[in-house]
Amino acid sequence: MLSWKPPQSDGGSKITNYIVEYHDRNTLRWILYSDTVQDTFTKVEGLSPDEEYMFRVTAENEAGKGDPSQGTKYIRIQPKAGEPPVILEHLMDKTVGVKKPAELTCRIAGNPTPAVKWLKNGKDLVMISNFSAEFKDQKATLRIKEASTKSGGKYTCKATNPHGSTETTCTLSVQDLPRAEFDEKLRTVRINKQEEFKVPCRIYGFPKPTVTWLRDGAPIQSTKHTLITDKDDTSTITIHSTEGPDSGVYTLELKNPAGSVSYDFRLRVLDKPGPPEPPIEFLETAGDHITLSWQPPLDDGGSPLTTYIVEHCETTRTVFIEVGRTQPDTTTFRDPDVTEASEYLYRISAANEYGISTPLTSEPVVARCPYDKPSAPEGPLKTAKMTDTSLVLAWQKPLSDGGRPIIDYTIEKREATKKAWIKVGTTESLSMEVSNLKSDNAYMFRVTCRNEIGNSPPLSSDEPITVHAQIQPPDAPSLPFTSM
Repeated sequence: MLSWKPPQSDGGSKITNYIVEYHDRNTLRWILYSDTVQDTFTKVEGLSPDEEYMFRVTAENEAGKGDPSQGTKYIRIQPKAGEPPVILEHLMDKTVGVKKPAELTCRIAGNPTPAVKWLKNGKDLVMISNFSAEFKDQKATLRIKEASTKSGGKYTCKATNPHGSTETTCTLSVQDLPRAEFDEKLRTVRINKQEEFKVPCRIYGFPKPTVTWLRDGAPIQSTKHTLITDKDDTSTITIHSTEGPDSGVYTLELKNPAGSVSYDFRLRVLDKPGPPEPPIEFLETAGDHITLSWQPPLDDGGSPLTTYIVEHCETTRTVFIEVGRTQPDTTTFRDPDVTEASEYLYRISAANEYGISTPLTSEPVVARCPYDKPSAPEGPLKTAKMTDTSLVLAWQKPLSDGGRPIIDYTIEKREATKKAWIKVGTTESLSMEVSNLKSDNAYMFRVTCRNEIGNSPPLSSDEPITVHAQIQPPDAPSLPFTSM
């Protein structure tokens, strides 16, 4: 009887058959015995007694043949009077849970049928009520009714007959998933400052789990303030005198080879809120008021907010003055108590029934309008389409609109010999026709623009412009007369 173990890798496809070959000492050429073997053992027949043979096996799947195994040692074929035991299928390592049944099996052949016994860790196994064994149709089976933490170890099945003995060994591992028992009321805890937070947990699992405590996902180191004690089968976390920053999610994490589990305990220490969230934004600045906004604090201290406190301080001074309070759902404030052109700092504090937060402080801000008048339109002023009484003026947009849209442009004129400017008109475009001018008179022109803040400085013509009809090239002649 020839037996072997399956290949470590099946190549991603089920093994379809095995190919068995042999040769004797005198013939080094491999001879095919069978290429249709389905099991991991076969009885090789037709060999000559008292001859020595070497065997090898090749696995095949739908992709083709793999590499052949190493050849066996030369085996002398005995007369058919009897055969020593041979392992056809070996015991396989197994993992089982605590209080779960387990079954170990192997296949053994031999002539005459061998006697089978079981050993654990090298010693004969006593078949107490939790164990049972049988050997039938070449299959040896050991059953464990209910595995315990003491059931793990190396199990050996040994077969013996008058022609020899053989054995196969495997490892049985007993594992139990980790778990913890604790008071479910501790899953969510709300306590006042200075009170004790304590979570005792009883730990189960085999092998004994490793225990890790975390806060908000980060491992905790045991300190005088946050004490972790592990004793026998218990683990306890204790915070003797809690503070607001102790609020968070505390996690008990257990791991062993069977798996891992975690439990969350949420602690809220009732305390003053955290500061409002930055930044402080200035929605409007003017000479007589400043409007600002902020965001609520991330941490309300475990108690609803009651108000926001708004303070300001001129940067030339050092004392903050309270200028108002808002409802807890209002995060904007209009401060009318400002002096134009003065620079201020603001700070905002949140409050609940347990106290007032540390303040959030702004960047400096000046009490003035953030917008300005536009700059002068861009020149130079250009003229076009001049007649003896009119012309078209053109210009470019100002470099700066002062932060607000340009409303319109105003055009003025004056005779070069006079000082008084006369308004011609307004336009939203970048050009305008100026009419009713005196022929051969010299004029100065200027253009201003305005936004909602005010008027720009003027763009003036560089020198007087004399109005006269422009000389143009002549028109085309009429069609000439021809004579025949």
